[in-house]
Amino acid sequence: MNPTDGGDEVGETESAAVCGDGTCDVWEGCVDCPEDCGACAMCDQAPACDGNLQPPAITEEMPELTTEMALLTTNEILSRVAARVAGGDAGVRLLAHALAVPRPDEPDRVTRFRAALADHPALAARIRHALGRAGMGSVEQYRDHFPLIVEHLPLSQPTHPTAVCDNPRLRIRVASITVNEDYDDVADDVVYCIITTEAETTAELHLLPPTKELDEGDTHNYGTTAGIIWGADNQLAPPGGNMHVTYDCFESDAADGFNQLVKAAAEMVGNVDGIPIPGLDGWVVPSDVLSSLLMSLLALDGDDYLLNAQQVIEKSLLLELTQGRYWNLRRADSGALWAWDWTLRLEAWGCTDDGTL
Repeated sequence: MNPTDGGDEVGETESAAVCGDGTCDVWEGCVDCPEDCGACAMCDQAPACDGNLQPPAITEEMPELTTEMALLTTNEILSRVAARVAGGDAGVRLLAHALAVPRPDEPDRVTRFRAALADHPALAARIRHALGRAGMGSVEQYRDHFPLIVEHLPLSQPTHPTAVCDNPRLRIRVASITVNEDYDDVADDVVYCIITTEAETTAELHLLPPTKELDEGDTHNYGTTAGIIWGADNQLAPPGGNMHVTYDCFESDAADGFNQLVKAAAEMVGNVDGIPIPGLDGWVVPSDVLSSLLMSLLALDGDDYLLNAQQVIEKSLLLELTQGRYWNLRRADSGALWAWDWTLRLEAWGCTDDGTL
């Protein structure tokens, strides 16, 4: 029977593209079918990714990022935490649920966090007191008013570029800390930092191990893995947009136990809310970056908390950073009987999938 007589008209049907048929169809491209579409254009503004995991010799400064950072006062930190408490921030909700009296059918995340807090009663007491200062009354009432936000973002994987030099991947590390003027005039400074790097794709929390004792003018150099603050898990990671870096640094005083509280808080985030990275003093935190909240809460009562600084790395700078750049963050402060002046040297390097440098 003729298909046009009494039957349904048979139209042309689309068939799947066949790579190698000599036609670059709309659903093919240079990445998956160079035979038909030609080789992809290459990026002459970034290195190739193969063999670029370790830092090159970095001698060129990125002046846009070199700055003397402003120090947040205790009142400014308190205002920032109070806004998170009043707004029902996801991290604040998790803390309130974990501090409250247990109830049936709680999420496993809350149960694990409560158990971790129980293992560190001094830390739990400090957090509870700081939340009270920031406006939280009863943790049970707060829990009832603000149900837990279930949010878990998977780690983003590098994707193929959609344009030449697109989607740069980076690693960033703290290369060194220099004590230009030491805080502790009796004993030498022992410095440790917790750094949170947030981007479009994920966020990373890193606890930099304590330095050696540093006298005035001394520098502590970190190994590559020990100083990494972006690009953990042995990868060059794509930020996907602007990067927000929060630096929390401390002068350790073993006598008051504050550094133990900070270390416990960082480990708690890694074990409960993050993905542990074997061999590194850091964790990838793919959710609400609870770490920055915990550090702010501890800062409200910590005399050894000397540096809270925040920095934005604009998306427009990412491609240049792949070529290897450094910048310095410097912070100094003084009082009637004390003064301190530290410099952190940051280094970044990276690649693009189509890089040629």
